[in-house]
Amino acid sequence: ARRIVSAGGAIERPLSFAGNDIPGVMLAGALRDYLVDYAVSPGDRVVVVTNNDDAYRTALAVKAAGLQVPVILDARPQGGGVLAEQAKAAGIRVENGKAIAKVKGGKRVTGVAICAQAGEGAVLEEIACDAVAMSGGWSPVVHLWSHCGGKLLWDAERALFRPDGAKPPTDQDGEGFVLCAGAANGAMTLDAALADAALQGAGAASELGYKGLAEAPKVDAEAEAAMAAVWMMPQGAGIQLRMKAWLDYQNDVKVSDVQLAAQEGYESVEHAKRYTTLGMATDQGKLSNINGLAILSDALNQPIPQTGTTTFRPPYTPISMGAIGGAARAEVFQPIRRTCLYDWHEGQNAYWEPVGQWRRPYCYPKAGESHEQAVNREITQTRTSLGLLDASTLGKLIVKGPDAGKFLDLLYT
Repeated sequence: ARRIVSAGGAIERPLSFAGNDIPGVMLAGALRDYLVDYAVSPGDRVVVVTNNDDAYRTALAVKAAGLQVPVILDARPQGGGVLAEQAKAAGIRVENGKAIAKVKGGKRVTGVAICAQAGEGAVLEEIACDAVAMSGGWSPVVHLWSHCGGKLLWDAERALFRPDGAKPPTDQDGEGFVLCAGAANGAMTLDAALADAALQGAGAASELGYKGLAEAPKVDAEAEAAMAAVWMMPQGAGIQLRMKAWLDYQNDVKVSDVQLAAQEGYESVEHAKRYTTLGMATDQGKLSNINGLAILSDALNQPIPQTGTTTFRPPYTPISMGAIGGAARAEVFQPIRRTCLYDWHEGQNAYWEPVGQWRRPYCYPKAGESHEQAVNREITQTRTSLGLLDASTLGKLIVKGPDAGKFLDLLYT
């Protein structure tokens, strides 16, 4: 392609507060998608906490579905814009300059403790709820741009890294050939995204000698108040709160871990990443990296651009839970390969483990046994008497001779 326009959108960021890993705490956009697209609500009483106007759309959607929104906690002292007024008109309580000190609950959310965002976490009020919708801003999907060699700019006003149009990826002739458009370029409102998309599309067409669309589509978009950069909630949280505020949910990296990395001398963002494993999980930092970089910058007392970023890695679009789960589920598309002993194993009530396209017995549970109990019983039995393993799927054959490879091709896949 002579020109590539990347319009991958943006990824919503979580907020860092104590207990933000408890089941029932979700991104505001994700909760809204479940509700609007699938008519599924993660809770009946949803507290919304935000530093931007978009989360108000989630609160309004929850309210419109007949569910309760006991409060919207807006970390900005001045609050939101038109959407905030719509929420108030709908009867939703809005608290400006407030934050979550901690989420209450164990295996699921039971409530939140409210505090001032500018404080240290002194609890002002506790509210019962069974879900929390959080929004900490947005990160443009700049992965394709970065993979191709494009550079990034820190946009302090919108608290995000966006493509540097003056330093695009270049081709073999030294000319820029990748453009970003819309939210992927840092345009975070609907009207701004459409205008930027029209501009970038027309620019790409013009560079190739074509004529692009002159104007962007007209839309009625609510005027949004400026977001506020909120990296820790509350701002002056003590160590006990910071030790329970999660950044990387899969690798269990907390705010306190990143601060400890800085204290231990890991000033390079790449060193801090490997010391803490921040951003090394399945999502490769899609949710955690910007928050973690900001925490590290604060701990080092230096600006975020000076701290820099880690390498943006694939996958640069979200992947499904099914893709992560792989073949470890019910019927799958791929054919199942069976050894000649399959029927015997099946008759012994084998619990099957997928090994590529093969199925290998994991254990043989008896009535009332869990898989763990069955494994422990079989281990004990083997150690005290005898055990047999069907390893025929491993293909342990030794064939020698000049035609060994051709011979094996005839009988072994």
